[in-house]
Amino acid sequence: MTTADPPFDALTSVTGALVDANDRLLELITLTGTASTSLDEGELLDTLIEPTIALLHLDGCRLSAKIERTWGTPPTVDLESTAHQWKSNRNVADESIEMVVWRTADPFGTADAKLLEAIANLAGNAIGMARMHAEGLAQAAIGQEHAAAAKLASAALPDPLIPPTVPHATIWAAARPARTTGGDLFVWAELDNQLWFAVGDVSGKGLPAAVLMTVCTTSIETAIQRHGEQGPVAVLDSVTRSTHRRLSDAGMFLTIALGRFCPTTRTVEMANHGHSPIVFRQAHEVRRISATAPPIGVLVDARAELESFVVQPHDLLVIATDGLTEQIDAAGNLFGESHFDALVASLELSDADHVGTSILATVDTHRGTTAQSDDQTLMVIGFHCERTRPLLIDATNQGVRALGPWLSEHLAILANGRFESRLGEIELAVHEIAMNIVDHALADAPSSRFALTLTVDDDELVAEFRDRGSAFGVAPSRPDPEHPQVGGYGLMIVEQLASRIERSRIDDLNISRLWFSSQGSIPAASGRKEAHDA
Repeated sequence: MTTADPPFDALTSVTGALVDANDRLLELITLTGTASTSLDEGELLDTLIEPTIALLHLDGCRLSAKIERTWGTPPTVDLESTAHQWKSNRNVADESIEMVVWRTADPFGTADAKLLEAIANLAGNAIGMARMHAEGLAQAAIGQEHAAAAKLASAALPDPLIPPTVPHATIWAAARPARTTGGDLFVWAELDNQLWFAVGDVSGKGLPAAVLMTVCTTSIETAIQRHGEQGPVAVLDSVTRSTHRRLSDAGMFLTIALGRFCPTTRTVEMANHGHSPIVFRQAHEVRRISATAPPIGVLVDARAELESFVVQPHDLLVIATDGLTEQIDAAGNLFGESHFDALVASLELSDADHVGTSILATVDTHRGTTAQSDDQTLMVIGFHCERTRPLLIDATNQGVRALGPWLSEHLAILANGRFESRLGEIELAVHEIAMNIVDHALADAPSSRFALTLTVDDDELVAEFRDRGSAFGVAPSRPDPEHPQVGGYGLMIVEQLASRIERSRIDDLNISRLWFSSQGSIPAASGRKEAHDA
């Protein structure tokens, strides 16, 4: 029976190999079925490697990637002389990852090697998945940081709904960042019956520029309050002292033009650290106001010179950031400095809001479908009229009823009786627009408020409403007398009483204006202007 021994031994060997292979298959199935509720790289690898050590009776495992990790018993001496080992190298997201396992019991056979190759692939996939998840979280965190910075930057700038009001001047400003956040800023304030104003540009874009912009804005506002009596140069000296180190350490700088307007002398005083463009228009002739000092953050001892000039009715002061003049079109052509100056000179307007929205619309027409290439900030000051402080009106019927006494009081002060014969008509028209804003624009925001400002220039009165309601809140439909309808008649009455009606929208701000002549209304069909977006 000795002749049967070799076949029996061979059969036993094959059977053992099959059992071993089956065990390895079951082990692989067990490992691939192991689930982790975490997407953390370390926890994913622990879930995979720790069962592998138990199944293959390993002494230890080491993964070398950005961070080296070791499981099991770390070797105390050279691995090659004390244990059997298996190695694998692979690339995950352009990163080389090495896996080494060792054990002192048995050498690694073919079945072990195949199972370990599968485990190494699973480990690489786990690392890749964890890295993608971590990158997604980082991007989400950056997005949240930018959103928070955008809110902070927006809160640092003045509310365009309530500009300061001084005699003989109106002021308007808008800031449009190229990204979610930006480094452009503007500041306005009324101090001792004088109008203070500033436009600045922190170098760079995005979150770093936005953070420094908020710092600079606060510094400017504080310096105006503390050093305003000493004039614009002293204010900017203070801004330099408080911001130079921060700007210089960050490798950034601030260009800024700052000034004040005194209504009693009709004098503007300005100081300029490296800022452009600044255009002063008088009788449609324009001149540039140039910088007399480098930007803040370049030289700590730099000091601007004071420039002053007297303004006349209908003069304009336009201050912008270079994002407007450097805006390109689809062909790569800049809007340009000379084009900007010519535009300011050509506008047949002196109202600050009209000039500002017209300039922005012209720049937008130039760029067409091209993306905004830089932050864009624009400030316009018109020197031409008397203007009330804005009246903030509660978006309720009771709030609107307060308009009558306020109109009577302020028209008597502004117009010296020129509009007394039309007071009833003006009050009716203003009341109708106010109710339209309450009923339509702010219907879903009953706790909000809107603003009314009166401006008198020669024999013309302008009533201006500003609200942050739906676009556009004032009902635009005109009733057809042959087909009676509910609603819309109030606006038709307003069109008959006002010389002109204009509605526009800037970002989230609705602006409604009514013009009244002291001599009576002009047929509305000749003067009405439809709503547009700026």
